[in-house]
Amino acid sequence: MDSGKRGLAYWRSQLSQAPLPALSDDEALAALLLPSASLQQIQAGLQADLPLALDAVLLAARLPRIQGEVQGLQHALNVLGAEKVQHLVRARSKRPLDPTRPAHRACLQAIAVSRFAARLVDSWERPKLGKVPGGNPEYLEWVALLLGLARWKLPLLAPELHLQVERRARAGERRARVEAELLGCSIDELNAALLEDAGLPTDALLRKAVTPHSALLGAAAGHAWTAALAPELPPAVARWLRQRTTVSVLAHLLAWSIHDGWYSRRTLLLLRTLSAHLNQPLERVTAGVRATALRASRAPEFVGRVFVPAQQLFWPPAPPRSLQRTRPVGAAGALVPPATPARPAATSAAAAAAPAARETVVYSGFAATPTPAPARGAPAPHSVAAAATTTAQPDADVVHAFSQNCLHGRYGDLRQFMTATSLTLEKGLGLRRCLLFLKAANTDRLGCYFAHGFDGLVEARKLGAPAADDNLVARIFARSGGSLWIDHARVAAARLQLPAELRPYAPAGGFLLGTIQLKERPVGVIWADGGDCSTPLGAQHYAQFRHMIHHFGSEFSRLTSAMRR
Repeated sequence: MDSGKRGLAYWRSQLSQAPLPALSDDEALAALLLPSASLQQIQAGLQADLPLALDAVLLAARLPRIQGEVQGLQHALNVLGAEKVQHLVRARSKRPLDPTRPAHRACLQAIAVSRFAARLVDSWERPKLGKVPGGNPEYLEWVALLLGLARWKLPLLAPELHLQVERRARAGERRARVEAELLGCSIDELNAALLEDAGLPTDALLRKAVTPHSALLGAAAGHAWTAALAPELPPAVARWLRQRTTVSVLAHLLAWSIHDGWYSRRTLLLLRTLSAHLNQPLERVTAGVRATALRASRAPEFVGRVFVPAQQLFWPPAPPRSLQRTRPVGAAGALVPPATPARPAATSAAAAAAPAARETVVYSGFAATPTPAPARGAPAPHSVAAAATTTAQPDADVVHAFSQNCLHGRYGDLRQFMTATSLTLEKGLGLRRCLLFLKAANTDRLGCYFAHGFDGLVEARKLGAPAADDNLVARIFARSGGSLWIDHARVAAARLQLPAELRPYAPAGGFLLGTIQLKERPVGVIWADGGDCSTPLGAQHYAQFRHMIHHFGSEFSRLTSAMRR
């Protein structure tokens, strides 16, 4: 895009004219337009379709007697009445969401992040009802939603620029800084301008809901409750934390930071700030955010269509960024980490599965793939295909170390645990690729929540298998504690029994499947193989794999249960 067109004025004029697609399908729209539909029924339908709900709120805000001060969707519906809202829905239904269009999917992803922010506000403010005078959680939820309006619209107008933002944010750059560089204006300025153009010019509290200075965030985070007693807050920090819309701003910032990485320094900073704001211990705040992420991930309008926050818990952190060189971008969109000195060889093979072991992992937007860093002056590394021409024999010491770590609960969180799992499979069993399928409580499908060792063209979130079907993965899932070894002689027959999207990934050397259990109940399936160029697997691989997944299930159960508390 021509650099002369960049800047606040340009993006304001362009994004103000970009309409958002309606999320509701034909059946949901028909229910909203029924002559007998009550305001309560219309409200329930609009809550699942944020673009339509936003139109209703903005229509109410433009009424002279409201003067922009709308307290939420319920207030807007009471002001407008059912007839006006249905007329609005009828006009907006001509712009439906098209899931086949990348721009529409990116818009839906941004809406899902804002919905998560609103859920966070509700989880923090709902317990205060009746205890704090004048409290209105719905208003604060809508503030959190409206703070994401510019990011909802940007993919529709500038999909290539949006893709650049996503790639750089995934690599660890601050999203707001990347947006300011590419747009020529801050995202807060642009969002405030869009809200003013939309009819919300007089809401003083909403205009104050902007990202605070980093020094203020750092000062608040420095007073997180991490000891026996909560620290006393400095007056300047306390004044900002007690502002009415601070909770909405923090929810908005945290939801987007989590979208870019659960385990980033930015996310930890915001969790510590929330600890000071809520006057709660940091551990309790973190557990509450993760529990809200699990609940938000069950929303039917987003499940299976976009990345949800609970799914992102399994994503590895972005590799450390270098300030001295810029990382090149590969053909598949994956960021290539800079070369660093090679690590010294481990004194024991069992150290590979220890919780302290770390390996550079790059998330390309599709699957998590390990990327070794060559030493300076070392010969160029072989390609992945050449390096995997043989499948290593099992190393019982590595598997035993992993099993002992699981048995004694030594893994601190799911990220550390899943990294150790992939390392154990690769270094202990010679299985460089793995997939983790889990079944959500409200679906009949096993979705892929973790992928390791596949190239960047594998879009992990689209892989899965129907749990109630007669496919091979579903049959293993139905057998509590079951496992299966597909040797090279049976791969051709097994491919025909796999779901269509998984058939291309069954290597000629065979693969292994095992059931994951939580408290003796099957919740998922793990897939492991040596890659396309591996030699056939043997009975020793299968025996060590079965031993490993038995302990995997117990530790996975402990860590997920800890997240819910």
